[in-house]
Amino acid sequence: TKITELTVDVLRKFGLVVK
Repeated sequence: TKITELTVDVLRKFGLVVK
Protein backbone atom coordinates (compact mmCIF):
# COMPACT_ATOMS: atom_id res chain seq x y z
CA THR A 1 0.00 0.00 0.00
CA LYS A 2 1.13 3.55 -0.66
CA ILE A 3 1.03 5.08 2.79
CA THR A 4 2.81 8.19 1.53
CA GLU A 5 0.20 8.81 -1.14
CA LEU A 6 -2.63 8.41 1.35
CA THR A 7 -0.89 10.64 3.86
CA VAL A 8 -0.30 13.36 1.29
CA ASP A 9 -3.96 13.23 0.28
CA VAL A 10 -5.08 13.64 3.88
CA LEU A 11 -2.57 16.40 4.54
CA ARG A 12 -3.77 18.19 1.41
CA LYS A 13 -7.30 18.22 2.80
CA PHE A 14 -5.89 19.92 5.90
CA GLY A 15 -3.91 22.32 3.76
CA LEU A 16 -0.63 21.19 5.26
CA VAL A 17 0.74 20.05 1.93
CA VAL A 18 1.05 22.45 -0.97
CA LYS A 19 2.55 19.88 -3.32
